Amino acid sequence: MGPVSIALAALCAGLAGIAVRIVILRHQVPLNSDESLAGLMARDLSHGHVQAFLWGQPYGGTLEVFPVAVMIAIFGSNLVGLRVTTLLLSAAAAWLAWRVAIRLTGRRSSIVAPAVLWLWPLYFVAWSSQEFLYYVPVVVLGLAIFLLSLQIRDDPNPW
Repeated sequence: MGPVSIALAALCAGLAGIAVRIVILRHQVPLNSDESLAGLMARDLSHGHVQAFLWGQPYGGTLEVFPVAVMIAIFGSNLVGLRVTTLLLSAAAAWLAWRVAIRLTGRRSSIVAPAVLWLWPLYFVAWSSQEFLYYVPVVVLGLAIFLLSLQIRDDPNPW
């Protein structure tokens, strides 16, 4: 498998993931309570009220509220403004999975991990197409920490 076929496979997987997400977003329930909470907390943040935790919960954190507030400012207070952050974070998770796979398996088979994360299972794809505030950022942060730990392993004196 040469570099061109790897790039073609990555392009096909990426486009398939985008197509699946478009179909899912067109046929999902318009809004759920978690997404409403995200939108309300993002609106509250735009008025200068910073919260450490989700309203009414002593856990969870509001890490994703900040980019949601930016996206709502750009796209408006609608479903696109709410869900585009999660879609971008899902793409970042697939990219980080690719970077981890390159370090662990080499370039030839590195396309498998991000393709699986981006396309399967369908439940996760549907779930990661909605705004649930902290689940997808946790996946992104976990992959970033894993990638950094591989960097430390490969270069024990990076500083």
